[in-house]
Amino acid sequence: LVPVDVTGARVLVIDDNPVNREILLEQLRSWSFDCAAAESGAVGLAFLDRACQLGASVDCIILDYQMPGMNGADVAKAIAADSRLSSIPVVLLTSVDQVDFGRMVIDFGIVAHLTKPARSAVLLGTVISAIQKARMQGTKAHFVRE
Repeated sequence: LVPVDVTGARVLVIDDNPVNREILLEQLRSWSFDCAAAESGAVGLAFLDRACQLGASVDCIILDYQMPGMNGADVAKAIAADSRLSSIPVVLLTSVDQVDFGRMVIDFGIVAHLTKPARSAVLLGTVISAIQKARMQGTKAHFVRE
């Protein structure tokens, strides 16, 4: 099995904590991902909607669980319910280990769950694996990068 090249893959970080967002963006950029961040679930969903309108693909979403307004489960549910977005792999980050992750995998298609702070190597491996798996399943539309 030939590994799928994920260089330049687009990753969206949705996290209400500005420090966490910046750390994640820095890490993702250092690994050659094309990344963006949203400070809330609503902003993240608006970003994804706009990306769809522009024909831009998002290859992976890193989603914080504990956020005011829409929490990670609410955002994951909205993503799973939108046929344009439901094939995008979602990696859930939590600072607490109380989340019923098994239930969310079944209900909303979460592909991985990491407890914060996630070690760099684990985060990188998880994101690469999620993108490769999604691409190999071929369920994701591929857009030509302009």
